[in-house]
Amino acid sequence: MPSGQPVDLGERGVDGLGVALNAPQARPPILIGGSGEKKTLRLVAEHADACNFLYGADVRHKLGVLRTHCERLGRPYEEIEKSLHMRIPDGQSVEESVQRCGDLAALGIDHVIVAVPDSSLAHLAALATQISGITPAGR
Repeated sequence: MPSGQPVDLGERGVDGLGVALNAPQARPPILIGGSGEKKTLRLVAEHADACNFLYGADVRHKLGVLRTHCERLGRPYEEIEKSLHMRIPDGQSVEESVQRCGDLAALGIDHVIVAVPDSSLAHLAALATQISGITPAGR
């Protein structure tokens, strides 16, 4: 029978291709937040699909530690998404915010989670427009 052709298995809970309906296809993605070098980043290298840092951590150093853990385990460093949470300070210009996001992307941060004061929603909209072309290093 050609691959991909429907079959009637006559069973409830099985689709026409013999695949169980509603069966888990994969585990949920795991994101681990934190920057502890001995335990947290080791756990990221062992188990996580993504990690999250807080702004203020020595990102270059922490990513280097994560890379070392991955190399020791034989895991491709690039398959882990890296994110960072930062707050946009009151009074920071859109250009300064774009520069911060660009600097983080150059280090290898894939996603920046931005917290803005309520009064800065226009800032956030302008920032989103201007950073849309930034590509993280290694991607």
